[in-house]
Amino acid sequence: MSSLSTSRPVLVELYAPPVTAPLGSLNLGASLPGFTRDPDFEPVPMAAGPGGGPTVIIRGTVDAEAAVEDIEERPEVVRVWAETPVDHFGDPRPIPRFD
Repeated sequence: MSSLSTSRPVLVELYAPPVTAPLGSLNLGASLPGFTRDPDFEPVPMAAGPGGGPTVIIRGTVDAEAAVEDIEERPEVVRVWAETPVDHFGDPRPIPRFD
């Protein structure tokens, strides 16, 4: 089986750094192996992660599947998700009929 040869988009959840500067001005994700941050995606602060502290979501690309495993081993990383398109899926409730 061959390894992934092209980069793929991911979302990375990090424990939020204890700073008062705007998150967009920080170089979040710069030390993550095989990860390139998307400079056009503003970091999204989250209320609390699994450890109870605040987290932040950043977007970028990884250059190989192995990079995801390396990134998830980092202590500042909560989780890495593959970024997939979100599409409208309709209203699952039945439409009432008044005959």
